Amino acid sequence: MALYWHFGDKSLLMEAVAEHVLGQVKIPSYVDGEQPDWDVRLADLFSAMVASLSKHPAMAPLVHRRLMRCTPGLAIGEVCFAALDEAGFSEEEFPYIGAYAMNSIIGLVTMQPFESELTLDAGESRRRDEENRLHLELLALDHFPHIKASAALLSSVPVNGRAWYKSGIDVLVSGIKALRQSATPAT
Repeated sequence: MALYWHFGDKSLLMEAVAEHVLGQVKIPSYVDGEQPDWDVRLADLFSAMVASLSKHPAMAPLVHRRLMRCTPGLAIGEVCFAALDEAGFSEEEFPYIGAYAMNSIIGLVTMQPFESELTLDAGESRRRDEENRLHLELLALDHFPHIKASAALLSSVPVNGRAWYKSGIDVLVSGIKALRQSATPAT
C-alpha cells in the first residue's frame, strides 16, 4: 500500500513501472562512422528490447500501452524509425512498420508457445507442460505431422529462450528487408 501514497492511483503507478522497464532497455550505440546497416541496427535494437523485457514479461502489456507515451519508449521508437527511414521507407510507411515491429517484439516476450500463467508454481507449470505435450502428441499424424514432430519443443516451457527470441527477431527483420526490397523498383 505504501507505493500508492506516491502515486495518485494504481494506473499512475503502473505507468511508472512500465516507464521504468522501458528505461532499462540498453539502446545500442555505435562508434561514430562505424554504424552498421539499418537492418543490423534494427536487430540490435530488438535484441536489446528482448533482453530487458524478458526480465519482466508480466509488465509487457503495460509496456505496450506506454511505448510511445514516455521518454524511454520514444527513444526506442526514434532509433527504430530512423533505421526504417534510412532503409528508404517513407514517412507514411515507417511509423506503421516500426510500431508493428516494436509491438511484435513485446509479443515475442509474452506469447511463447503454451506459456503457463506466470502465477503457477513449478509443479503446476510442469503438469500443464506435460498436458500440452500429450495433447500435441495425440493429434492425428495424417492431419498434423509437423505439429506432432514439434510437440516436445512446443510444449517445453520455458522454450529455449535464446532460439525463440533469435528466430522471432530474424523473421521480423527479414520480413522488413523483403518488404523494402519488393518496393524498390528494378534498375
